[in-house]
Amino acid sequence: TKFGAEIWVDGELKDTSSWSGRLSFGEHLMETKLALHRSQSRVINILPTESTKSISLPDPQPIYGSLSVEVLPDFSDIYIDGQKVGQTPKIIPKLLIGEHKVEIRSEGKDPMEQTVTIREGALSSVAGELKEETPKFQNELVFNVNGVQFTMKRVEGGTFLMGASDGNY
Repeated sequence: TKFGAEIWVDGELKDTSSWSGRLSFGEHLMETKLALHRSQSRVINILPTESTKSISLPDPQPIYGSLSVEVLPDFSDIYIDGQKVGQTPKIIPKLLIGEHKVEIRSEGKDPMEQTVTIREGALSSVAGELKEETPKFQNELVFNVNGVQFTMKRVEGGTFLMGASDGNY
């Protein structure tokens, strides 16, 4: 079965992914379960003439919703739960239900981060526009005001005494 899927026999959890054990003769309900997936089941019959029997169980089926990502600028990178899945604009048709972290990144822009809840059969959306990248403070900043250029230099914080002291006028 699917990695991490639980194996249940007659309502009792046996193991995950695979199980080996003894069952009495007769019918048994075998189930596979996994979070955010539909459980699958199968009834098997163990006959007195069978000393060993190998059984394949169906994998739990994923439950999907969809996500529409319409964030400007176009061709921004889309990451879902840390994995790159494409570029904007994009519809992601098969996204497992539940909460997902969506991040949109583009060169020269501040990233956008949002948590989205995907519901079965529904289309969720992320929309907006990335803002210009917030400048990182450097040692020197240049401003233009009414055609006049000002250069400001970074000064570390500290203290100083302002004013005159006795004898220093």
